[in-house]
Amino acid sequence: MYAIINVMLDIYATLEINKVLSEVASYTRSELAKERILNLRMTGDKVELKRNLALLKEMMSCSLRHNNPPIEVSFDLSKYLEIAKKSGVLSPLELDHVALDIETANKIHEYFLKVEKEQYPLLLELSRKLYNESHIAKQIRSCIAPNLSIRDDASEKLTSIRRSIISTERKVRDQSATLINRYKEFLSDSTVTIRNDHFVLPVKSSNKSQIPGIIHDVSDSGLTTFIEPAQLVQLSNELYVLRSQEREEINRILKELTNVVASSERELLQNNKVIAEIDYLTAKSNYGNERNGFAANLVDDRVLIVKNARHPLIEDEKAVRNSFNLDKDQRIIIISGPNAGGKTVALKTLGLVVMMNQMAIPVLTSETPTLPFFPRIYADIGDNQSLADNLSTFAAHISNLSTITYFVTAKDLVLIDELGTGTSPNEGEAIAISVTKFLLDKGTYALVSSHFEAMKEFAYSNKGAVNAMMVFDDKKLLPTYSLRIGLPGRSYGLEMAKRYHLDDSVLNHAKEYLDKHETSDINDILDELTKTLNANEEIDALHHINTKTTAVVDEKFKATIGEASVDTTATITLVAYEPNKLTYETNAAKDGVVVLSEIYYPGWEATIDDTETDIACANYVLRAIKVPAGKNCVVLTFRPKSIETTEAIAYGAMTILIIGIAIELFTVTRKKKKIV
Repeated sequence: MYAIINVMLDIYATLEINKVLSEVASYTRSELAKERILNLRMTGDKVELKRNLALLKEMMSCSLRHNNPPIEVSFDLSKYLEIAKKSGVLSPLELDHVALDIETANKIHEYFLKVEKEQYPLLLELSRKLYNESHIAKQIRSCIAPNLSIRDDASEKLTSIRRSIISTERKVRDQSATLINRYKEFLSDSTVTIRNDHFVLPVKSSNKSQIPGIIHDVSDSGLTTFIEPAQLVQLSNELYVLRSQEREEINRILKELTNVVASSERELLQNNKVIAEIDYLTAKSNYGNERNGFAANLVDDRVLIVKNARHPLIEDEKAVRNSFNLDKDQRIIIISGPNAGGKTVALKTLGLVVMMNQMAIPVLTSETPTLPFFPRIYADIGDNQSLADNLSTFAAHISNLSTITYFVTAKDLVLIDELGTGTSPNEGEAIAISVTKFLLDKGTYALVSSHFEAMKEFAYSNKGAVNAMMVFDDKKLLPTYSLRIGLPGRSYGLEMAKRYHLDDSVLNHAKEYLDKHETSDINDILDELTKTLNANEEIDALHHINTKTTAVVDEKFKATIGEASVDTTATITLVAYEPNKLTYETNAAKDGVVVLSEIYYPGWEATIDDTETDIACANYVLRAIKVPAGKNCVVLTFRPKSIETTEAIAYGAMTILIIGIAIELFTVTRKKKKIV
């Protein structure tokens, strides 16, 4: 049991969730809410999580529509009530905090009376738990002033005592003025001062015998002696008694207020907790609304759809948005690409999305994400070398993997960075394949990053696994940090080495070495597929005829289709879809060229208004047909032709997605290499 607890504790540190929680906690106004957020952990109960997310959604909506609930500040009253319960006496400050909480509870109650009942049922249910303890707040306010002093009229006795104090102090001042005039030649200063709560005259030490009275102090220099004249002793004693009576009366008043507070302990604690709960929800809501986040939809199916997620610890304007999709047919995503290209950030981003969701914190996406319930998240990210435990980097990774494979279930999420590193490439690759297969067979959802070519092949040849790449700008030799699911990525080791100024002779030798081995042609194919996919992404999603479509075709393609004029106002719309058959409607003012991205050659035939026409093919993904002016019905039909086995593997039967093309081409290339 220790191992699973250890791993679960590590996941919070690995994903740096405490930094996120600190940011969320900065929105709180109550001590309890702040403490609760800073100590948040993933909810282990699905029903509880659903309710928490429902409350969060209500608060995010309510705050936008009606502003935040009126909470200025709320302190933890439990410690105060513990003092009151044990016959202690609360200070004016502590009683002020109690009164403030009561007033806040009343304001919150009034706030929720104005909101729409049908839209915020859970919040209204929460607000109904508040008690109206206004009588206590009024009693406290009647005794304690805003500056936390006790009001003169807090009791009749206190009023009388303070009047007597004022009268006696006046007598002291009058008598002191008379004495100053009488003894002014013996004084070092003509001002009455106070020492040890007694009124004294500052007398020159050389003349101290000239003034009868009680010595209370001597200056540091010894030149001044502070004497209470005999004429003031009686008045000072009277003041001393009056102030003692004042303190006793104040203490009695505070004790009485404390008893009133203690008598409503249950109600005040309940209010304190409800205020904290509402502040807790408001803090999460403000975090989500200010950072354009969303409360996720928690679904029973094992489906994860996250659009354009950004890492919460990266500034919004700098963060690269990435999307993730996992389901029973795509359970494991194997990410490849260059070092420092964003693989680790991608893993942590999804991990934080899931973790924040299971803390009912808004996640930073472009739309409401769909997430299943994950009881646990396991991760092996970063260098876990431990000198204290005598663990090398590899041993630390294996220790983590051992724990993961022992405890993981089909309902958990696993994040593994650079799986299989730290040992010989062949053994590391074998371990990586075996661990990935174990997770795949288990039904676990996972994101795994790797540089191993065999891992890329594994994703192609095993249902439930899919490749993904971190896109790299090979012209600027810079990572884009953008994740593209469906294609494997190159490591760009030589390119990165060049960027960091590795010696040219070393680079040239490395290139010569690679040319003699098999990996170079694989990288060439990956480059071609990436360029083709980038070109295809430039085509409008609705396949409008425009000047950009002809800009992406090569010279061979232009020669095939001719230099047809382009009508930028023309449209092409998919109006019917059947297995192996797509029907479009085109509308153009003049003859033009339509570039299609749903099909690839061979096997497809095209007709325009029932007349057969040629399909021009430039490369793996760009096809085009000439379309005359006016409205036309374009029908594309797939009829498999007799082709060689290797071509069949390469082209497939029918693929609409570009990713499918990439998969098939990559697979056949690897198979051809093995045959040779």
